[in-house]
Amino acid sequence: MKKSNLLLSLILFFTINNALSFELRQYCFDRSVSLDRVKIYLSQITLDKDIVNINNGKHCIDIGVDENRVELFQKYLSMNYKFRESENSKVKKRECLFEVETLEDNFKKSSKLKFGKVIQLGNTQKNNQKKSISKIRVMENKLAQLVVNESLITISCKIKGHFTEVDISLADSKTSLSTSLQLSKGQRADLASIVQNLSEKSSGVSVSNGVQYSKTSGTKKNKVFLILK
Repeated sequence: MKKSNLLLSLILFFTINNALSFELRQYCFDRSVSLDRVKIYLSQITLDKDIVNINNGKHCIDIGVDENRVELFQKYLSMNYKFRESENSKVKKRECLFEVETLEDNFKKSSKLKFGKVIQLGNTQKNNQKKSISKIRVMENKLAQLVVNESLITISCKIKGHFTEVDISLADSKTSLSTSLQLSKGQRADLASIVQNLSEKSSGVSVSNGVQYSKTSGTKKNKVFLILK
C-alpha cells in the first residue's frame, strides 16, 4: 500500500471511530422553562466541540457530546431543572456521506535522439490514469481529515434542508483560510482545485499574480472530486 493511501486510511479510521463515540441526546422541559436560560446555564460546562441546540418545536434542548460526558450534562441539568428525556433518547445522529473520487494521472514524456545513417528525432508521451473511490462519513458540526495531493485538510458539514453546507480548510496552515460551498445530493466539487487555491493563498502566491509552477517531465497530478451522496 502506498504511503499516501495508508495515511488516508489511518485518518479515515480515526475519524470514523471518533464519530461513533459521539452522543446526541434530547432533553425536554415544561413550557414555562426558558430554553435560552437553559442554554446559558449549560455554557458553564460546554466545550467548543460540543453541540447545544434549542428545539423550540418540542421545547427541548439537543445536546451532542462525547459519550464520557453525557452523565455530566445530565447531572448538571438535574441540579437546577426538571426535565424528561425524549422517548428516543439517542436522537438520530445527522451525518454527511461523501465519496472522494481520485483520478491519478501519471504523465511521462521522453525524447529520442539517434545518430547514424539516419538521424531521428522524436518524442514519446505516455499517460496512465488510475481511478479510486473512497467514502467518508462526517458527523454534522464535527471535523474529518484527509490528504489531498499531499495537503492535509479538514472538512465539516451542516445539513440545511435540500442542500448541505461544506467547509474546507487547510489543517496544517498557520492561517485560518477556509472556503464554504453548498452541495446538493449527487453534486461534485473539484476538491483538488479548492485545496490548491487555499495553499496558494496560504503561501502568498496566487494565480492572479501570474505565478505558475509546472514540470514538463515525469509529472504526477491527481484530480480529486468531493461528491455528496
